[in-house]
Amino acid sequence: MKAKKVIFIILSILVFVQVFLIDIVLKSLGRDRLGLFSIKQILLIAGIVLFYIIINKIEENKDRNAVSKIGAILLLIAGIMVLFGITSFLPYIEFTFTDRAIEAKNYFTVIASNAFSALILFFTTYILVIIKNFIFSNRKKETARNFVFLLIGIAATSIVQFNRDLNSNNLFSIPLFVFSIVLMLIHSFRLPWVVYLTRKEKYFVIVYLLFLCPLTIVASVLIGSSPLYSTHARILFYSGPILKEFIFLALLFTSIYFSIAFISTIFHLPTQDIFDRKIVEISSLHNLSRLVTQVFDFKDLVEEINNLSLTVCDASCTWIEIADKKQNSAGENQFYLAGKKNISDEEINIVNSFEGYGFASLIMIEKKRIYRESVDIRNSGGEALSKKVKSLVVIPLISHAELIGILYIASNRQYGFDKEYLGIISTFADQVTISIENARLIEKSLEKERMERELLLAQKMQKKLLPQTFPSHPNLDLYASTIPAYEVGGDFYDFSPISENKIGIIVGDVSGKGISAAFYMALIKGMFQSLSNIYESPKELLVNMNKSIYGHIEKNSFVSLIYGVLDLITGKLYLSRAGHCPMVLISESESTFVKPAGMGVGLDRGDIFSKSLEEMEISLSKDSTCVFYTDGITEARDKTGEEYGVQRFFESIVINNNCIAENICLNIIKDVKLFTEAESEFDDITLVIFKWKIN
Repeated sequence: MKAKKVIFIILSILVFVQVFLIDIVLKSLGRDRLGLFSIKQILLIAGIVLFYIIINKIEENKDRNAVSKIGAILLLIAGIMVLFGITSFLPYIEFTFTDRAIEAKNYFTVIASNAFSALILFFTTYILVIIKNFIFSNRKKETARNFVFLLIGIAATSIVQFNRDLNSNNLFSIPLFVFSIVLMLIHSFRLPWVVYLTRKEKYFVIVYLLFLCPLTIVASVLIGSSPLYSTHARILFYSGPILKEFIFLALLFTSIYFSIAFISTIFHLPTQDIFDRKIVEISSLHNLSRLVTQVFDFKDLVEEINNLSLTVCDASCTWIEIADKKQNSAGENQFYLAGKKNISDEEINIVNSFEGYGFASLIMIEKKRIYRESVDIRNSGGEALSKKVKSLVVIPLISHAELIGILYIASNRQYGFDKEYLGIISTFADQVTISIENARLIEKSLEKERMERELLLAQKMQKKLLPQTFPSHPNLDLYASTIPAYEVGGDFYDFSPISENKIGIIVGDVSGKGISAAFYMALIKGMFQSLSNIYESPKELLVNMNKSIYGHIEKNSFVSLIYGVLDLITGKLYLSRAGHCPMVLISESESTFVKPAGMGVGLDRGDIFSKSLEEMEISLSKDSTCVFYTDGITEARDKTGEEYGVQRFFESIVINNNCIAENICLNIIKDVKLFTEAESEFDDITLVIFKWKIN
């Protein structure tokens, strides 16, 4: 569509450039020896047609009310009067008169005349197109035909002036002129838009027309007068008698049409109360359609919408399509038929494709109402369908800028929906959108409840993956706890009896939170249970675990681990750390963080990982406390965003060190909760604490 518009604009520019060049040649030659004047007249006819097509294309996509249209015409008429004023005061526009024609005295006159004529023609044609849109509002079958007759009358009256000179009169011009005036009068009574104006709009129209009508009459008189007495008529006659006559007739029609519109608007003021009552009726319909929002079952809702569409919109059949979450191969939304009334699936497919494309595709592009006032599908849909669908309204159902569905309403009458009905339908469609959105929100709420139940089930299952009991030994006091940030998390701990006198203790933290982290957590736990029975050395276990998991974890994910093997007889702890938080060691001789070197599991294929990994041997003394933890504790935040921090965590361990392992763990978690003031966990929290009881 844009390409066609550009082509027409280029053609119109070329036409008027050619006209200008012809005038230059005629000025240079002095006489028309080559028939250039006739060619110029033909080009002017082409220019008028091109202007009409271009402006019609521009205006057809605009949805302006009557007041703004009249305001636009008033601006155009004002522009014409400004041009009149400019040409009246320009000093070098001069013509010479011969027996038959008008000739320019200088080249400035040629340039000014061409520019003036082109602008006046453009403004006048624009006015004519806007008046056409007024006439076509609430149009009937014969409206378009009658308007074509009017255009033919204006064109014929203008064309008979083809070879007119200053002193001749064409015998055909008078009857054609009278015929055009009669058609103008007939069309001037096509004023249905006046009825639908509100009181405020009527006042604006009256004020605008008080200025518009006199200015238009003055303009038409100046242009319609003899070229011998009017500078403006002289310029247009020089440009072409056809051009002068067309502009005169268009302005004459404008003055007649809006003079009658002015009178009609005044006479309709006393009946404004009737129209106001119509507004109240639409408001009542609006309130009535709210009842639809009380139906929450989607199928029942669609059925209710279709029933109301038939009664409220006086429709013959109706159906609703709802946007599917799935998209086609082109990335466009797909629609499924949610419900219908008085029409079959096969008939719906015929209606949707009778123009060669689906209405849904057009709706997705434009997202505005489509109205087909006359639908003829007798050849593709059969007699029964053609009687059922003679006019069609397709309305997008848009909620929060999202196209959620399409409502189709058909009438068994051509032009079955005038402006009033379209307003009612739009109001009704708004309520339909709200109703569908409410039903969808309820459906989402139920889906959310189902997801929450499933997540709670996943939480129970994940808790079962964690040790249900803690290892028991006379020399050892051990306790552990984990709190996920969401329903499920990526932190974990586990214990493995390596031999009769040795136990493996591991704590891990999968990067990220939620379902994906929980999945990797289950994977790591399974690997640990299988590998801990094979490799006694913490370093060897972590190296082989890294080999197993590398390539099976997302590139942006990794696992931090700390793994210790405790000899329950000697009290020696063999410790390795793969990018995890350090172990806290509290004893009589020292209180420190133990930090064996190492990088996270899953970050490297193997060589760098194994070289970076360090294994330490620690001899525990009586009442030594070892704390494995995840960064969810130290990174816990209060309302101001301040972190709990390593220092607070360390001090809390020291303060509670005289307690048993369970109390140390519970007191630390309680302290973190008090610090965050019941804020939700920023990350998963895990603590494993064990105390060595003997020397």
